[in-house]
Amino acid sequence: MRYDYVHETPVEEARMMELASTLYRYDPKDLCPPDRQWVLRNLTTKEYVRAEAIAISPEYIHGPETWYMGFGEVVLPRICWSVDADPKARDQGNSREGVWAGHKFEVITLDRHQQCLRYESRWKDISTEVAAELARTREAQFGKDWRDAVVRTAKSDLLNVHDRKLVFAHYRSLYEVEDGIDL
Repeated sequence: MRYDYVHETPVEEARMMELASTLYRYDPKDLCPPDRQWVLRNLTTKEYVRAEAIAISPEYIHGPETWYMGFGEVVLPRICWSVDADPKARDQGNSREGVWAGHKFEVITLDRHQQCLRYESRWKDISTEVAAELARTREAQFGKDWRDAVVRTAKSDLLNVHDRKLVFAHYRSLYEVEDGIDL
């Protein structure tokens, strides 16, 4: 049984091949230019956060992707919703709804955001507030030199993942040779 798509006509097949070749020629840098400034926008509350305000260092900003501390670290604690398992604690208010739980988001360039401001001026820049929140959290977790510690920890984690892949590849090749197993 075949699971791939069967084209009905030669014209349709030619069109699909043309689309596929266009996709492979496309450079992701065109979609997410690394030399532009980016913002995370909460479409529900009309708040936004600038990447350069939360980055550990400008050198770690690569378009919408910011290494070691980026938009993911902003969104996650704000969308999480936790409830204490103990009913008595819940009754006493020991539950936490993330301030952005259930909201809608987008990541766009600062230029595009500024164009939107011409038509809708209600947006609030909360970058300073969020950066201070992140700093407090990371300092409590890593100490006063939290920026260096975050980078060191992330680099160590990457090395560990790389080492695990090498170990897995080594053992996989041993099993394939010794047991004749095709993994």
